[in-house]
Amino acid sequence: MCDAFDTAMVKHNELERQDVTEAITETLRPLSFVRAFWEGGSVAFGRVDRWSDLDLYLLVDEPKVAATFQVVERTLRRLSPITLTYTVEGGFEGVSQKFYRLKNLSEFNVIDLAVLTPDSPEMFLTPEIHGNNVFYFDKDNSVKAKAFDRASFDRRREMRLDRLTTRFEMFNNYVVKELKRGHPIEALEDYRVITLATLVEALRMRYFPLHFDFRMHYVDRELGPETIKRLLRLSYVSSPAELRRKYAEATSWCKEALASASHPD
Repeated sequence: MCDAFDTAMVKHNELERQDVTEAITETLRPLSFVRAFWEGGSVAFGRVDRWSDLDLYLLVDEPKVAATFQVVERTLRRLSPITLTYTVEGGFEGVSQKFYRLKNLSEFNVIDLAVLTPDSPEMFLTPEIHGNNVFYFDKDNSVKAKAFDRASFDRRREMRLDRLTTRFEMFNNYVVKELKRGHPIEALEDYRVITLATLVEALRMRYFPLHFDFRMHYVDRELGPETIKRLLRLSYVSSPAELRRKYAEATSWCKEALASASHPD
């Protein structure tokens, strides 16, 4: 008898990821208001597997953002029914973003489409941070990655570290407060979103600072096996008593990580 994991693994899909990128390329390349189309994410880092979503980017003329989504959606529907659409609100400045799930494409190969304009302040192309994006077309070489400004990046990281340290000192004891109140579920959530989240960000600042703000993305590949082993042990809690013990250990480790985060390895 198959469980949900087994069912997802053996499900047959009519489409492959290249079917999507080829269809979008064929439809949008002739349109005068579409300047470039590329893919980032797993493709940019050479880490594509059967579970990878499609991180797609389009650069278009500013008045045509809505029209671009309409054309893309018509193109996707020619390939497969769209079963889910999620519109991102309050995301990156100058970025319009939607997610799509297709009936005939693996449920894990979600299409993450970001539509940018020439005035968008971020193109997600800096190789040091975003890897080597793959371009399907770039008319007139209109897309340029900004040179990596290490000094500016380091200032932003230091500002974030100051804020992160203050946030941790202010709110980390909420775990203790909720345990003393007899609210173990609230305590567990505070442990997850304050203690562990701060710990991971501080560790990233030290060991892989270019992705300090990537939250849990790629963490298994970028923090080293011993660090991941310890984080994994601290992340799974089965009782309030265990939470007390792991909270104490994680808090001590987090203080050490915050103190050393200004000096990346």
